[in-house]
Amino acid sequence: MSGPRRAPRPGGWFGRFLALLLVEAAILLAVLWWSGWLPEQFESARRHTHPAAKRVASGPLRAPGGRHTPEPLDRFLARIAAEPSPCPELLAGVERRVADPHADLDALFSALQRCKWRRPSYAQEKATHTIFASGRLDPWPEERAIRRVIGAMAARATPPEGRKVHVVPLGRPPRIDGVLGDEWRGALVFAPEGSRGRVLVMSDGARLFLGIAVPAGASSGRRTYDSARVLLHTHLSPAFANEYFFIYGSGGASRGFRTSLIRPLGAPPLQDMRTRAGLPASVRWMAFETIYDDGVFPIPRAASTVRDGLRVYEAAIDLAATQLPRGRPFALGLAVHATSADGRSRVFVPPFAEDFRTHGARWEVWLKVPAR
Repeated sequence: MSGPRRAPRPGGWFGRFLALLLVEAAILLAVLWWSGWLPEQFESARRHTHPAAKRVASGPLRAPGGRHTPEPLDRFLARIAAEPSPCPELLAGVERRVADPHADLDALFSALQRCKWRRPSYAQEKATHTIFASGRLDPWPEERAIRRVIGAMAARATPPEGRKVHVVPLGRPPRIDGVLGDEWRGALVFAPEGSRGRVLVMSDGARLFLGIAVPAGASSGRRTYDSARVLLHTHLSPAFANEYFFIYGSGGASRGFRTSLIRPLGAPPLQDMRTRAGLPASVRWMAFETIYDDGVFPIPRAASTVRDGLRVYEAAIDLAATQLPRGRPFALGLAVHATSADGRSRVFVPPFAEDFRTHGARWEVWLKVPAR
């Protein structure tokens, strides 16, 4: 008769293998965190979270340190209007310099951008988001001057050698309802090779009409990560990478954003996420490699639907408000996201992916709206 058998150790070789995998994963996450890469991804996702997937905090806005915002929106806007510019001489000379064909517009843009960033009210807005949470556009006088400079840059833009410029057909404006119907007949159509996606472009002379159809992402109830990011002004200056807006799967759109590649004068050294978290909110925004300005142009009229397995986006882009020129070439890029199969994240829809190296898009065309 044999004696009692020894019970096997729980998990055995598989348990030890799994424990080793968990240890290696923890080490990898720690390395990514302390290198700053992982925190940057969290910060980027936070800035561009889809509204349908974002919880909106109720109650009054709070300033750094948990204090209530010291003034209501109308009073804050009035104070901005009365606040003296840090660079009045620069503002006064903008029109003259914009009209000079030999003026250094890159230097002028950088000076105006840094001037706006020097305002105490701008630092307060970065800490409290009082203005942009209300849906208002950028109210600072320097931004109005920056719009003039960007318009002058766009009028000088030329495509890279060998790039074709496509003339945008003029016609009656299509209905912006998320349906690429008969009114889009006659539009310029792009059908990227190897993709079910297509892009339609037309104009009525005052607006650029954009239609996008791509394979629909997975559905996850009312929550969706479907979106199209429309990139403009991607080749104008080494001081900023682009301006852009989002069209969301819900059918709405965002205001315009700008991605600046310069940093404010007196900005703290670049920080990782852990170190930045200890900075006051009125300073923290300066401790990034790129800085985003919100509300630089109005929300375009937009719509989105899902039909026959395709996610359709439409937008009417005001040429004057976005400083897109007529009679001159300009670039338009697209980065399109769909909801992942598990419904928990977003994935790029090829070939409409972002180019993280240039802050641009891998799919880009050069267009020209005829001047009447």
